[in-house]
Amino acid sequence: MRKLLFTLITLFSIGLIACENDDNKNNPPNNSDFGEITLKVAGDLNANFSGMADFHLLKILNVESWEVNGHDYNPQTFSITISNRAINSASQRPNPGTYTIGSSTNADFSVDLTYIPDGDFINTVEFSTSLLADLAEPAENRGTLTITSSNEDTVKGHFECTAFRIDDDLNIVETIEISGEFTANKRRFD
Repeated sequence: MRKLLFTLITLFSIGLIACENDDNKNNPPNNSDFGEITLKVAGDLNANFSGMADFHLLKILNVESWEVNGHDYNPQTFSITISNRAINSASQRPNPGTYTIGSSTNADFSVDLTYIPDGDFINTVEFSTSLLADLAEPAENRGTLTITSSNEDTVKGHFECTAFRIDDDLNIVETIEISGEFTANKRRFD
């Protein structure tokens, strides 16, 4: 009898845990931990996106990258990174002001947008303002990023830029105009 009771309690506990995990999959993340981002894309891709946004400083060997990352979920249809990369020097959270967007070699910030049609990660399309775009079409300035407020917990701003999709032969095959605004909260590693 004890073995049967113990087995039933164990199965009941496993069932509760499985239901709890299943419920968590359907609930969005706690938005108090994330900010928000909205984008309008026009040109060879026309779409409006909105989702969550956060920022962080990434350090790998002698490369530092301060980034605002944004994406949506369920299904994920876009991912965007606005970054300031520094090699052999420090990258840091920007103060309020206006900054250039282009490649990481000739501008303050670069922008990379990944379009994920209906959550289909196999058919993603990537657009960028960065170095490969410079090889196809050199430019000093592809847009601007304006930071309206900045502290250790939250960064707010808006931006507009031109980004390109490049083929394997470094030809520009699509061009888009991106405009957006964000309130990004500091990424928490709990």
